[in-house]
Amino acid sequence: MEPKSEVVIRQHDYLSGRVLFVNAATDDLLSNLAHNIEASIWTWNYNEFQYFQNQQATVHFGTDLPEAEFDQAVVFVPKSKELLNYILHNLVSRLAVGASIFLVGEKKGGVERAAKQLQPYGQAIKLDSARHCQMWQLTTDKTVKAKPLAEWAQVYNVPTPAGELSICALPEQLEIKAVTGIEDAPLFLHAIVSNPPFHQGGELWIVANRFLNYPLLIEQSFSQCTTKADQQGFKVLFANTQKSSKE
Repeated sequence: MEPKSEVVIRQHDYLSGRVLFVNAATDDLLSNLAHNIEASIWTWNYNEFQYFQNQQATVHFGTDLPEAEFDQAVVFVPKSKELLNYILHNLVSRLAVGASIFLVGEKKGGVERAAKQLQPYGQAIKLDSARHCQMWQLTTDKTVKAKPLAEWAQVYNVPTPAGELSICALPEQLEIKAVTGIEDAPLFLHAIVSNPPFHQGGELWIVANRFLNYPLLIEQSFSQCTTKADQQGFKVLFANTQKSSKE
């Protein structure tokens, strides 16, 4: 069991009723909870969705908050600060004032930084600090109105040789497609920007650590690999299936 889950088990007396676990670790956490806890899972990772399905857990897959009612929530800290803001806002919009949201994560994963993101929604206290992890409890003192996913979009422009490119994080045509491999990918794509690289045909753009031998691997499939940028320890690599002018 992951240390984060062990901390939750240590403090499971704080949990009761219908508890939503967000971004939970794929381990034996659920089977170690007290019988008075009615657990459900929210994940946007399809592999995790399959894992919890196999555990016969109640699990919801998608970017939207599950419609089922819950009394408390336990959030395993994600890497992205923006994603945590999205999760917390949605949880607070559903829970009653005075409800508890628990935040758990590793110190090296930024749990202390993440705990500061609880402050706009109420009083937060540290419940536990063990196994290089921390668990915090937020008692909400307000509610908020849920926002459509499109309102969370962040748009910025990037100049390219072919003109300015508008980049949108969490766009409004956003589509989540459950895939288990490249064979399940949509067929209408013109290009895939990926890390790590999974692609057949068309163009490949990938950001990679400069010390990883990705160019050699890419050349085995694309015959060529071009470095478009190289800074701060990372490279932007490009390859396509079009034959060069020399050929």
